[in-house]
Amino acid sequence: RQEAPLRMLPANQRLEADQAVVSEVQDRLIEDPELFPLQASSDGGLQLELGHRFGVHLSRIDLMTGSPAGLRLLCRDPSGLLGPFFEQLAASVCMSATLDPPDFHQAMLGLSDARRLEARFPSPFPPENRRVLVVPTISTEYRKRERDRAATADLINEVIAAVPGNLAIFFPSFAFKRQIESLIDTGDRPVLVQGRSMGEAARAEVLDTLAKGEGHVFMGVLGGIFAEGIDLPGDGLHAAVIVGPALPQANLARRLLQQWFQERYGHGFRYAWLVPGMSKVVQAAGRVIRTPEDRGAIILLGRRFLQRDYQGLFPEDWVAQRTASPGEALEGFWS
Repeated sequence: RQEAPLRMLPANQRLEADQAVVSEVQDRLIEDPELFPLQASSDGGLQLELGHRFGVHLSRIDLMTGSPAGLRLLCRDPSGLLGPFFEQLAASVCMSATLDPPDFHQAMLGLSDARRLEARFPSPFPPENRRVLVVPTISTEYRKRERDRAATADLINEVIAAVPGNLAIFFPSFAFKRQIESLIDTGDRPVLVQGRSMGEAARAEVLDTLAKGEGHVFMGVLGGIFAEGIDLPGDGLHAAVIVGPALPQANLARRLLQQWFQERYGHGFRYAWLVPGMSKVVQAAGRVIRTPEDRGAIILLGRRFLQRDYQGLFPEDWVAQRTASPGEALEGFWS
């Protein structure tokens, strides 16, 4: 009875209606756990199938066993909310340095082909001031991290020795950072490390220290507070080592997103995993060169960076060089 009226509601009212549905379902589950059929999920949880009954952007709700009961609204596709909003506008400008790939962002924004005009502008930074290295001699895949742990640290140590100024090392997760950081040899160089719950004051202190250009080695995570939205021009950052693509954590919600993206757009893995992971890589790499005078290097560790699907998401102005010895490939770059 509710399906047709929900689709006729404005976007904000439809979201409120979906949230009301979640509250109602939760209350009814507490009163009668047998009211809605639950299915076991592959990661030890239970999932409640609501499908399209309550609007296109309400998918499945999961309840993890062994934890307090609860429901979570998964917004698998914002286009159902955003598309009607854009249709009401005479025109709009969507602008960012990280709007690649355009098909993904068009789909998520709900923009029609008929109303889309795309403009690309060249980078203002001289290409000779940027060196992009791909080092495929190790794997950062989850099942192979422990095997290649020492070799990964050796490559990072080689880069540290070759970079004369500040250097950032970005890991895909705090857990992976813990695996590697004890093997990293920074010599007599000062070290800065991102913590899990750093406040604004601690973040500002790290940025102020890096801005001095005193040769620090910084260790952080992709997608974190130091990998996006910060400016370190000049000697603030000479190079960034990116340890593998930051693909999202495998869980029920991500698999549901993959299933939906495959059914609707035919790009399940690409939209659910690849684009979010590589967007974090590009964002972190963008911290290195902030002005036309900056000179810096981006070192990508892991053989997946050689694969066509990953390289297809590199910025157009990247000219990537393959090397097994990043230290040698950086010799003389800053002199």
